[in-house]
Amino acid sequence: GFFTTDDGVTCEEIADCPAGFNRSSAEGPCEDINECEEHSHNCHANATCENEDGGFSCLCGPGFFTTDDGVTCEEIADCPAGFNRSSAEGPCEDINECEEHSHNCHANATCENEDGGFSCLCGPGFFTTDD
Repeated sequence: GFFTTDDGVTCEEIADCPAGFNRSSAEGPCEDINECEEHSHNCHANATCENEDGGFSCLCGPGFFTTDDGVTCEEIADCPAGFNRSSAEGPCEDINECEEHSHNCHANATCENEDGGFSCLCGPGFFTTDD
């Protein structure tokens, strides 16, 4: 498109604004489009839209994490006993109770890590009891 300059005679071409920006008038500066206020974003229902220059970002609420597409939120599932996550979207990983010293093995037993738990191996001259 074109616009008429202040002299009322000359026409100049309207330069395109970069993505995420537009003009409120033909001669005006490029201004940020607030996709959040205009509800033109595609953030997930469990996310909050945050306006940024030339775009927006989606922040997932508690109990959710943002997937690689930046707009979708997925629920953080609980890990089974003996497992935890190192990050919100990471896989459930075995907790090494032996390394973390969170086991309850006797002083005369050796802790052996297992998937989702641990076992205690009694030293020479000792035996395992039911407690």
